[in-house]
Amino acid sequence: MNRRLFAIVAIVIGALLFAVPAAWALDPPAGPRWGAAGQPDKKPRGLYPQDERKQRALEQFMRHDRARDAVRAGKIRSLGEIRRQVNQQFPGRIVGVELYQRRQKWIYDVRVLNNAGDVIAVQMDARTGAVMSVRGRR
Repeated sequence: MNRRLFAIVAIVIGALLFAVPAAWALDPPAGPRWGAAGQPDKKPRGLYPQDERKQRALEQFMRHDRARDAVRAGKIRSLGEIRRQVNQQFPGRIVGVELYQRRQKWIYDVRVLNNAGDVIAVQMDARTGAVMSVRGRR
């Protein structure tokens, strides 16, 4: 019984190997591949997307280092000082903070959810702590 079953399985596997061509033997289709929306599929931005993720993580890490060094050198105020100042001027809960540099000037972009449920975007000079602009309902 075992020999008979083995022979049947071997014949089926052999037939499949010879009947179905290998995937690498087929030629790729010519022209762009079409996605579900009828548009050509996007090509990957790089050969190795995992390297791009590592590069972005490294850039973010370097931005943190630059910000920490600027605080230590006294070029900008610390996040804690900025948070206290924002909480005094704009009551509510801080839901987001971003620090970036524009034209050699450090800027804190702070998002506050006020008691009415509106989000206020406050841009502050990171060196002086002065409010540069306020967007949203107060």
